[in-house]
Amino acid sequence: MSAARYSRRVVADDWLRLASDPAWPICVQIVVEGTALPDRTALAAAVGVAAEACPGARLTRHGHRWVDTGRTPEVRELDGDAFDRETLTGLPALYRPLAGDRGGPTCEVVVLTGARPALVFRAHHAVMDAQGLLTFARAVFQALRGETPETAADDLDAVELLRRAGTGPRKTIPQNSQPPLRAAGPPEQRRPAFLRRTVDGRPSAVTAKIAHALARCAGGDLDVSVTVDLRRHVPEARTTASLSYALSLPVRADDTWRDVQQRMLESLAVRDELRETPPLPVIRMLGALPAPVTRALYRGIDARFGQGKAYAGFQVSHLGRLDLADFGGGGFTAETIYSLPTWGVCMIPMVTLVETGARTEIVLCGDDTHTALARRFLDTIGDALAPPEAVLRGRDTSPEVYLVPRFAEVVTTSPDRVALSESGREVTYAELLGLAGGVARQLTDRGIGRGDLVGVVAERSVAGAAALLGVLMAGAAYLPLDPGDPDERLRGILDDAGVRVLLAPRPHDQRPLGCATVVLDDVPPAAATPAAVTGEDLAYVIYTSGTSGEPKGVEVTHRNLAAYLGFALQEYEVDSATCFPLFTSLAFDLAVTTLLPLLAGGRVVLVPEAPNHVNLERVLTGSGVTALKITPSHLDLFHRLGISPSGIRLAVVGGEALTGSLAAIARELFGPDCRIVNEYGPTEATVGCVVHTYDPAADTGATVPIGRPAGTTSVHLLDDQGAHVAAGETGEIHLAGEQVARGYRGRPDRSFTQLADGTRVYRTGDLARRLPSGELECLGRADAQLKILGHRVEPAEIEHALARHPAVERAVVIARGQVLHAYLTASAEVSEKDLAAHAAEVLPPYAVPVSFVVLEEFPRTANGKVDLRALPGPSPVAAAVGDPVDEVLAAVLGIWARTLGLPAGTIAADSDFHRLGGTSIDLLAMIAAVDRELPGVALADHLAAIVAAPTPATVADLVPDPQR
Repeated sequence: MSAARYSRRVVADDWLRLASDPAWPICVQIVVEGTALPDRTALAAAVGVAAEACPGARLTRHGHRWVDTGRTPEVRELDGDAFDRETLTGLPALYRPLAGDRGGPTCEVVVLTGARPALVFRAHHAVMDAQGLLTFARAVFQALRGETPETAADDLDAVELLRRAGTGPRKTIPQNSQPPLRAAGPPEQRRPAFLRRTVDGRPSAVTAKIAHALARCAGGDLDVSVTVDLRRHVPEARTTASLSYALSLPVRADDTWRDVQQRMLESLAVRDELRETPPLPVIRMLGALPAPVTRALYRGIDARFGQGKAYAGFQVSHLGRLDLADFGGGGFTAETIYSLPTWGVCMIPMVTLVETGARTEIVLCGDDTHTALARRFLDTIGDALAPPEAVLRGRDTSPEVYLVPRFAEVVTTSPDRVALSESGREVTYAELLGLAGGVARQLTDRGIGRGDLVGVVAERSVAGAAALLGVLMAGAAYLPLDPGDPDERLRGILDDAGVRVLLAPRPHDQRPLGCATVVLDDVPPAAATPAAVTGEDLAYVIYTSGTSGEPKGVEVTHRNLAAYLGFALQEYEVDSATCFPLFTSLAFDLAVTTLLPLLAGGRVVLVPEAPNHVNLERVLTGSGVTALKITPSHLDLFHRLGISPSGIRLAVVGGEALTGSLAAIARELFGPDCRIVNEYGPTEATVGCVVHTYDPAADTGATVPIGRPAGTTSVHLLDDQGAHVAAGETGEIHLAGEQVARGYRGRPDRSFTQLADGTRVYRTGDLARRLPSGELECLGRADAQLKILGHRVEPAEIEHALARHPAVERAVVIARGQVLHAYLTASAEVSEKDLAAHAAEVLPPYAVPVSFVVLEEFPRTANGKVDLRALPGPSPVAAAVGDPVDEVLAAVLGIWARTLGLPAGTIAADSDFHRLGGTSIDLLAMIAAVDRELPGVALADHLAAIVAAPTPATVADLVPDPQR
C-alpha cells in the first residue's frame, strides 16, 4: 500500500488508549542521547523522508479510522540543560499532549540542546508502540546517513494479527493487590514520577531478574505484566502500528529469578500472550463504542485500582538490544538510548529497559506521591542486575606520598644514613641527592622539564637510581629501558615515545639509538631545586607488550605513583630498618617497590650483574636484606638453588599467579616469621593494587587468593557482556581508583574505559571470582582459558594437580591447537608414563595432557616470568581424539549458527546460548527450528532442561536418534 493511501482501523486497544486523560495522553517516548546534533534543516528533511517510508508517523483519527495526513511530523527544540537525566523532569514542554484523538498530529521529534544533546522521538501509543517508534527512529537516521529508509507501511492492525495468529483457549488473568506505586483517586489528581538508572553491561535474563526483584521488594507474590511484541507471530510484517500485548507473569515470594525465567519462557513457548487477549468479538465490540462511552468505561476500570484490585503489580517492557550505530547520522553519534514508560488512566507502574552498547538503561514510572518508595524499588532492581558484591573497595586509609618531596624529607633527617649499596660501595642519602641533583641540572640546562620524557638505559646501579631521581627532580618523566634489549627495539620505543634526551652509562652511550645522550659517568654531583609538579604530570612511562605486536607505553602520573607509594609504605610497614635487594631490570615496575626504603630511611642493595646462584646467595644471606619483591618464578629459582636466607621479614610476590605449592615453598625458605604477600596489579594500575597475606591454614587451593583492593582502588567484576557478576561467579577484573594510569602514550585503547556511572576503569583481561571470605581468587587470563574438544579447561587446575606428584617441583601447562602439553621441573627421575598415570588419576579425561616434558629449568623473560613462547616443542605423540560429531549434533550446530548469525564452525558442543549473544526470544526461535528441521522432536516439552543447560549437546541429546 502506498504512503498516500495509507490508513488502518482504530481498534479496541487504540480506542481505549485514546480514552485516557486528555491532559496526559498515553505516549511512547524514545530518548537517544549523543553528540554533535545534526543540522536542523537536514534533520527536518530526514524526518520527512522517514515519514514517507513509515506513514504511521503521519496519522490522525477520523472517526474509526487512522488516516495519513501527508504532513511531516514536527521537529521542535528545547533546552536540554534544563532536563534532569535521572528524574526526567525539568522540561514540562517535553510532555505536551499529542492530540491524535482530536485530529491533531500523533508523532513528533524533539531536539534537546545543551551539554548532553539528545533527540526524543514521541508518538501517541494508540498509533505506535515502542517497536514501531524505534522503526521510525531508525528510518530518520538512515535518511540522515543518506541511505534509503526501510519501508514500514503494512496496514496490519491488532485485530487482523490476532485473526492470522489465532488465540487458542482463553487463559484466566489473575487478580492481585493494589500496585505498590499506584495511588488511588481521580486521574486528574495523579501525575507520573520517572526515575532512571543505568547499569553496566547486558545482564542475562534481565526481564526475569527485574520481575523477581520487584516481587522481593514488594514483599510477597506479585503478578508482573511483561510486554510482548506480537510481530514475532507475523515476522514478514513491516509496520509501526501498536502491536504489543501483555503477558501475565506470576512471581511467587519463594521464586528464584531462574524460576521466573523458566515460567516466562514456558508461557512464551505456548503463546500465552495471545491466549490472554479478549475474544475477537469483544475486541470488535469495544472498538465500535462511541468515544464518551469508552472514556466512561475506562474511568470505571481505573476506579477499581482505588479499591485494591489490579491485573498486575507492575508492567515490564524490554525494548531489546539496540545497536547504537543504527541511531547515528548527520554528525550525530548515539551514546545511549532509553524509553520513558507510558502513563495514564488504567496504567500500572511500569519499568522499561533497553540494552545498548555496554549498558542497560532502566526507567521506572510510578505515581508522584510514592517517589521514595519508587527509589527503593529501583535500588532493588539495580542490585539485582549489578550485585554490590561484584564491587570490592579499598580501605582508602593511606595518604598520598609524592616521591621527590618525601625523599628530600628523608635526606634532611638522615643525610648520613646509607641509601644504596653496590658491590661494596655505599652511598649515603646526601650523596644520592647530590648525584640526582647533577642529573637534574644536566636536564634543565638542556631545556628538559615538565611534560618531557627522558629515556634511561641503565643497569641496576647507583648511577641508574640517581638517574631516575634526577629526572623526577627536573620535573620530567622517565622512560626506563632494559640495556639487554636489542638496539632496534629500543630505537622503536624511543621514537614512539618522542624522547629527545637519553641518559646512559658507558658503554651504552655508544649505541645508535637516535637520541642526544647524557653520559651518566660524566655527570658531577650538584645541588638542584626540585621542580614543582602537579599530580597530573607524568612520573614515568613503561612499555609493555601490545596486542597488536607493537609495544605500548603506559603513562603513570605523579598522583598514580603517590597513591601506590602511600599504600605500599603503610601496608608493608617500610621503615629505616627495611632493606630491599634490586636484581630485576629497572625497565619493569617491580623495581618501584624495591626502591621503597629510600622514602623511609632504609637501604637498597643493588645487584648490577645478572643474577646467578652466587650473587643471589651472597645478597640474600650476607647483605642484611630484610624484604623482597619477587615473582613466583624467583621463588622457584631460590628453592632449586637451595637458598634459605634468614632475616627476611617480608616477601612481596607478584607478576604471576602464586600457586599454593610455591607459597608453601616460600614459607619453608624464609621461615614462619616472614610475611608472604601476594600482590596483584598490572602496570596500568601502578605496580600493585590488590594484596593478600598468605595463610597456610586457609589458602589450600590451587592458587593463593590475590586478596582485597588496597588504598583507593576498587575492583569491578564484569562478565563478557559487561554486567556485574554475583558472588562466586567468574568475572573479568576492572580496576578503578587513583592508581589507574593515564592511558597508553600516543594511542587510545579500549582497555581504559568508563562504567555506566562514569567511573573510569582499566580492563585487565584477568578473570577472578569473589570467595566467601570476601577476597578475590584470580582464575587466569580471559584469553588464556582453554577449550579442549569443547571442554573448558583452566591451566592452573592441571598445574596444581601435576604438582601433587611427589617428583614434580613445578608444572606449566599450555595448549597448542586443541592439545594440552605439560612442562615440568622435577626433583627426581620420573617417566612420562608415570606422569600420565598420575594425571589420569586426578583429572577428567579431557584435561589430561598428551605430552609431558621434563626441563632442567624454565626459560624466562627479562623480568623473571616463565617465557611460554620459548618452551620447546614436545616429542611427537598420538594426539587424543574425542568422539566424532554425529549427524544430529552437526545439524543442531548448524541451526544454532543460523539462529545466532554466527559463522559455521565457531560454536562448540558445550557453548552457552546466551553467552553467544542469544536472547530469550532467540532461544525459542532455535527450539522451533530444531522441531521443524529434525523429525520426531518436541523440544518445548523439555524447556526446563534446555534453560538449565542451554548447549548444543543438551539439545542434541534430547533428539531421538535410532542410530545412537
